[in-house]
Amino acid sequence: MRELKVDSAPNAMGRANEYPVYTNPTIIVQIYQIGYSFTFLLGFIGNLFSLLTFSRPTLRKVSTGCLFLALATSDLFVLFSYIFDYIEFGFTVNIYSIEN
Repeated sequence: MRELKVDSAPNAMGRANEYPVYTNPTIIVQIYQIGYSFTFLLGFIGNLFSLLTFSRPTLRKVSTGCLFLALATSDLFVLFSYIFDYIEFGFTVNIYSIEN
């Protein structure tokens, strides 16, 4: 069941936010819990193996090897940045908002 919440607090323009916001539909939470778990598991393992493979001296001399090394490194940073969304939406923990 979807929970519909209407935010009536004024925004930066002084107007009330009247757009409905869906809070934690069950299917979205399940997608985050199951889908992101597989994505993180396979992504971290795959990128770590890519880092180990392309950091060998013979492959670092080839420009394509250096590009793949940079790609694996940037992919790891992207995966690390998605952890916050995974925790907030998959486990319904408020990270971004400060509430009393």
